[in-house]
Order: sequence, then structure tokens, then C-alpha cells
Amino acid sequence: MKTVSLHRFVAWALSGSVLLAGCSTTIPQPPLADAPATAATSQAVGTLAPGLYEGNVLVNGRILPASSFELTLPGGAKITEVLVREGEQVSAGQPLVRLDVRALELQVKEAEANLAETRAVYEVLVAATTPEQQAEARAQIEQARAQLNQMAARVSPEDVAAARAELQAARQALVEATAGADPELVAISQAEVQRLQANLQSIRDTMSVEKQQAELRIERLANNVRDAQDYYSRVVWDNRRRYGEELSVEAAATEASALRAVNNAEIILTDARIELEQVQKNELNRLLAARAEVDQAENRLRQLLQGLLPSEISDLKTRIQVAEARVEDLTGPTTTSTVAGAQAQLAEAEAAYAQLVAEPSTPKLAVAEAVVQRSEAQLAQVQLQLEDGELRSPIDGVIADVLIEPGQPYSSNNVALIVADMSTWQIETDKLNELSVVHVREGDTATISFYALPGFTLTGKVTYITMIGQSADGDQLTSNYRLVIVPDSWDDRLRWNMTASVKIEAGSAAVESDAAGGKP
Repeated sequence: MKTVSLHRFVAWALSGSVLLAGCSTTIPQPPLADAPATAATSQAVGTLAPGLYEGNVLVNGRILPASSFELTLPGGAKITEVLVREGEQVSAGQPLVRLDVRALELQVKEAEANLAETRAVYEVLVAATTPEQQAEARAQIEQARAQLNQMAARVSPEDVAAARAELQAARQALVEATAGADPELVAISQAEVQRLQANLQSIRDTMSVEKQQAELRIERLANNVRDAQDYYSRVVWDNRRRYGEELSVEAAATEASALRAVNNAEIILTDARIELEQVQKNELNRLLAARAEVDQAENRLRQLLQGLLPSEISDLKTRIQVAEARVEDLTGPTTTSTVAGAQAQLAEAEAAYAQLVAEPSTPKLAVAEAVVQRSEAQLAQVQLQLEDGELRSPIDGVIADVLIEPGQPYSSNNVALIVADMSTWQIETDKLNELSVVHVREGDTATISFYALPGFTLTGKVTYITMIGQSADGDQLTSNYRLVIVPDSWDDRLRWNMTASVKIEAGSAAVESDAAGGKP
């Protein structure tokens, strides 16, 4: 069966619901005899046991026309007139449905935009990327990396540790405030205040040195950038003075190398600046955390010496709640998801850069060119249909079904009409099991009988067997194969989707070939 829209015909082979070898059947069948099937039993459809018997492969299938189409309309199409009825003979190109062409005008604009887009994609593939484009892509990588660093810094181990320390301190302060003064606890608290104050000063000294080192490194790298820029300018000036715009290969290579040196120096400088920002943030975070620890220790000491008022006890409880919320914010699933999103953006930017600098492969160019050609064909198709606003038959055949009426709402997912060439029929099954398919060849002779006509048979040939099998229903270890048998003659009593049983003479194609070639 094929599906055809007003702006594009898309065809595929229709496979009806079939009864297949090696599978259960929905057609009532009498019990099978213990003995293998014989020529006599093969005359009555429904008594054939699927499989291989006496050199014959037995299989059930459905009657289908050799060519059929499901015709669809563009989404939102307004049907003004249906020109055919079920069972009516039609010719290729004959109008079947007339539409309101205003919807098709929009389809033309969409097809034009799609063609422009596909052409642009093709041009991007064939065009060499410039140093500016590569530099822009690298800048996007650095921006994504900086965002990831910023996200990761928000949930750094230091931040989490500080938040948990604050929560522990708040809880301890509440315990101490309600326990009363104890000389031993007072001495311990005083020693803790002194230790934390010394730690705060040590952090100030250490972070100051790290920041100075980072600033000196930035200054050195900035000089490197300026030196690289000066060298690049001298190379460009010298090349233009000596060669003009027609550079030698060696001169162009020297100029490109100098430009790469500038870009690399700028990237390294950018990384150093990001590192300085991180150092500064770490300094601020560590100082704030250490300062908070000192304040907390001093408050605990004060509370031990003076005791707390009821309002201060309430403030401590509020402080505990705030600290608990902070810990949850830093370690909860929302923050983790944000960091994962930043990581994904960095990976996407790196992949885009890799694709930008990679040479386009021949298959990619072929695919892009084919997409452009298909877009051109789609535009031409819609333009032709816009001229007459009619859905036409793709083949000479018969209208098998009409599923629309003038004025009714129409969805692009629905079939409007079915047209088929009923002058040629075939028997199809798509579940011939692997134990049977190995005995069948294209050209093998077949005898076909029908459930609706007991005792009536036709002869035919196997014309097609798929190369690749599909997993059998409910069994991932077994594969089924699609098979097509074309009868040598036909009977008008037979109809679409009727059930047929086929006895295939395994190897008969090879016998006929040998006979035709004069082999004994």
C-alpha cells in the first residue's frame, strides 16, 4: 500500500494482517492429522500445517493488489468537492478531490522556505570555514566552560562544607544556650574562638598570595598576547608589502601560523582570567565561612557567659531552619540538574567546533544534495497542485475506499482515498519462519488455495523474499521473513485481504534453471 499526499506521493508496500508459517492463526482450522500433509489435503485451505513437508513449504497469507496507494491531503485542507465513488475506475492524473487552494498557498511558502534552508545547509557543507568562524566556535566553548565552572563553583565542596558547618554550629548554639554556663565549656569556647581567629588570618594570608600569583600570571599572559599580535601584524605587513594580495604558499602558511599563535595566546589568557575569578570567589567564600565560624564561636562564648533571652532562643531556631534550607539547596536534585545542563551545553559546543573544523565527507555532501533535490521536487509538486487545487490519481486503477466528504474537518494523519491497480494481484506474508525460508528461492513454483473457495487452486511463482528477517511475535530469538507470490492466473471471485494457503515446491526454481540450461 502506498500513502500519497497532495504535495508529495510517499509509497510503501502494504502488508495486511496475515496468517503466517510458525504462528497461530485467527482462521478456524480443523484438527491436523498425525500424518504429514499430502497433495490431497493441500486442496482444502485451513488444513495446511505450517512448515516443510515432503519437499514443500506450506505458508498462509493474504490477497493484496500488486500496487495500491493511500491518498492524503495537506493538514487543514478544506474539501470543496469529492469527484469519485467507491468502486469507480480512474486513470492516472484524473482529478479525485477539489480543495480550497488558500491552504496550498501556505504550503508553497513553507516549501520555498524549506528549499532555502536546505540550500543553505548544503552551502555551509561545501564552503571552507574561516578562521573567524573557528574563533567564534572556540569562544562559544570557552563561554560554555565558564558557565559550567560558575555552576560547579556554586556547589563546590567548600560551599557545601560551610553550609553544613553553619547548620552544626546553629544546632550546637541552641544546645549550649539552653544548658547553662559551665566553666569547662567556657574555657573550651574561648580556645575555639582563638583557634578560629588564627585560622581566619591564615586564610587571608594564603588567599592573598594565590590572588597575587594569579594576577601576575595574567599580566604575563597578556604580554604574550600582545607579543603574538605584534608579530602577526608584522607578518601581515611584510607579506602585503612583498607579495600584495597574491601570497606564496610559504607566506600564507607563516601568516596562518602567526594568527593561530594569537588565538592560542588569547585562549590561554581567557583561561587564566577565569582561574583568577575562581580564586577570588574561593577567597571570598573561604573568608566568609571562616568569619562566620569566628562569629559563631564568639556568640557561643557570649551565650555561655551571659545566657540568652527568649527572643534570642527563637532567633537560634530560625537560624537552624535557614541553615537546613541552605544545605538542601546546595545538595538537592535541582542544583544537580543545573550543573548537568551546563555540562551538556559544553559538550554541544565542543561537538559543534569539531564538526566545523572537520572536512565534509562525500556521503554527507551526497545526502545534503539529495535533500536539496527533494526540497526542489516538493516545491514543484506543491506549485503544480496549487495551479489546479486538485488531488489526482497516481495510477490507473479502482477507487477502493472514499473516507472523506465535502466540508468535513480533515486531519493530515487520516487517509482520504485508497486507489489500487486491481488488474494484478499477489499473495503476501511477512512471517515466513527461518526454518522454512531456507528452503525457498525466488522463482519457486507454488500452488495456491483459498479459504473462501475450497477445492479451487491457482499456480504461481515466488517473486520476492526479504533479505533481513524481523523478530517473531513474542520471540526475540526467532526471525520471520516477507514473501510475495504472484499467481499465473486469477479469478474474479477473489477479493482483497482474503486468506490464501500456499504450497511452495522447494528448489523448483533451480530445477527449471538446470532444465533450461540443458543440465541433466
